[in-house]
Amino acid sequence: MLRRLRATARRADADLVRMARGQGALDLALGETLLRLFDGDRLGALGIARKNDYARERLGLPPRTMYVVLRLARETRDRPLLRRAVLCGAVTPNAAVLVAPLARGDAEAYWVGQAMSLPLSELAERVKAGGAPPAEAEFEAESLVLAMTAEEQMVYEEALRAAREIVGLGSPRWQQQEAVADEWLGGHGEWDPPEADSGAAARGADPAKTAPAADPALWARAREGVERQLRVLEEAHRAIELGDADLCTSAKALDARARRLSRARQTLDEPFGRLLLAFHDAAMWWWLSYRSFAEYARERLGLSPRTVRERIWLSRRLLRLPDLAEALRSGRLSLAQAILIARQATETDVAERIAAAAARPCAELEEEVTAEEQRRDLAHGVRRIWGPKEVMETVRRSILSAQAWSEAEQKPIAPGQALALTGVYFLAVWDEHRKRHRRRPLRRAVFARTDGICCVPGCTNGADHEHHIKYRSHGGSDEIVNRIAVCAHCHRAIHAGLIRVHGRADGKVVFEFRCFEEPETWEWTEEGGSRRVPADEEAAAQRRVPVEEETAGRRQVPAGEEGAAPRQVPADEETAARQPPARREAGSRWRAPTRRKTGSRRVPSGPETGSRRRVPAGPEAAAPPAHAGEVRRNTAPAARSRRRTANVGPE
Repeated sequence: MLRRLRATARRADADLVRMARGQGALDLALGETLLRLFDGDRLGALGIARKNDYARERLGLPPRTMYVVLRLARETRDRPLLRRAVLCGAVTPNAAVLVAPLARGDAEAYWVGQAMSLPLSELAERVKAGGAPPAEAEFEAESLVLAMTAEEQMVYEEALRAAREIVGLGSPRWQQQEAVADEWLGGHGEWDPPEADSGAAARGADPAKTAPAADPALWARAREGVERQLRVLEEAHRAIELGDADLCTSAKALDARARRLSRARQTLDEPFGRLLLAFHDAAMWWWLSYRSFAEYARERLGLSPRTVRERIWLSRRLLRLPDLAEALRSGRLSLAQAILIARQATETDVAERIAAAAARPCAELEEEVTAEEQRRDLAHGVRRIWGPKEVMETVRRSILSAQAWSEAEQKPIAPGQALALTGVYFLAVWDEHRKRHRRRPLRRAVFARTDGICCVPGCTNGADHEHHIKYRSHGGSDEIVNRIAVCAHCHRAIHAGLIRVHGRADGKVVFEFRCFEEPETWEWTEEGGSRRVPADEEAAAQRRVPVEEETAGRRQVPAGEEGAAPRQVPADEETAARQPPARREAGSRWRAPTRRKTGSRRVPSGPETGSRRRVPAGPEAAAPPAHAGEVRRNTAPAARSRRRTANVGPE
């Protein structure tokens, strides 16, 4: 029985390792593609302003994942041997980033060999002893849960809205929370807790685990062995066709490649999460002699505990919501959308949420989910504050400082009341500034439609420009129904032709993104927000000619007394019907001036003037119109008129 359990654990471990290493290769290929796409103005050529928006809307990835793959590609860009090791699955992404500072030049092969053979914790000690600079701290988020009444939460929410106007309309909530906390600490100072004697002594590095001496023979042998192992692994790893990012030069090609790699990554992610959940619930890590599941994930799979927790949570939610799992598996929803829906969905409303999320931008979906969570917390009398670890530490210090000031006045308060007190102070300081910098009423109404955010679907920048849907140079009005709020980048993209906009702001505004390899069309309304137009609906709309274009140059003639059906009058007859009566009576062959056609000739219109006109060649040319002998006013000098007449001889 025990032997069978160990065999099952080993098979599951082999599958997990293969999936984790394969996903590392996909992450590296995706990171290299994004590095080229973000270089220069290629992202701007797609009509997208921010990297975070591109990751959410185009790739369906959380922004944190995008920064992880970018860092992996940046660290392995100048290290060909390390890059090969990651692509063939010999080295995990975390180990590659760990040894990258020391894997340079002749020492690269040695450190790649160490990354292939040592556990991650021991490898970290070797790298630290080798004199590598401290690695960048991984992004860690924290949350604070405070008991607050509805009035206290309303005060703090008003302070966050004021901070949003000052910090930036497109700023995340944690930046607004940091601004409120910094304002309190700047005016009242920090509360200094009593110093505690930790008694911790610095521990020196183990001499047995220090970096090797600069021995060329040792490095040569290491390179030989590493290359031999990589060749074997590369032959077994040909199943993943990644292509070459250097062959893609245009923004459209790079965008298509990034989307293809992201879909392949998502296809691998769902079964990997299910296997990881089963491995965790069955405690198979214990049969492989690991002390905890976190240690197994870190040492064996090269995954951080935060990443493992998120994947297990999502896999558990997908088991309870099979419709959501099917939508993620079929590609109807992206990974970022599935994570947002899984936070609030139930078995009764999951189908409705999936249908709504498939046609909405991910940024708007995140706002709706956040607002729903806040309403739920408000009903329970609590306030959840989420943000990076450093920002939460600043908020915590501001709460302790507010409590210390209240205790000094013999009025002790709870942490939730202290947080509301920091909001009251922020409003008192910045209220006068907000009144002085308030926008004009009409401009304020335009920006209020989207709460100060750019109107272009998927963009989360703060709006600082107004765009006229129908250009004023083309006869558009300056009324509020012809104006929308956009950011500076999207405004340039619209005028460059990357995004086409038409409609009315009081009804429906249509955005056509023609800069992608597969063009997209979105609709925006003030009540319903943004909605993706399906391909079949878009094709049907293109087949229907707009009313203005359909009736251009034609007029409807009503039926006569004989009961004849209405007919469409041609454009030239309609134009002639709008001319003055004298000209219509003078000659029925008159028509509006047109470009010169093949077979036409120029003849003088009268003996006194040098002006010329175009008449059709053929038998009708012998009969000049009745007004041919009229003397028209000509302001040109007589010499130039004679010169023009002399150049045109009789035919």
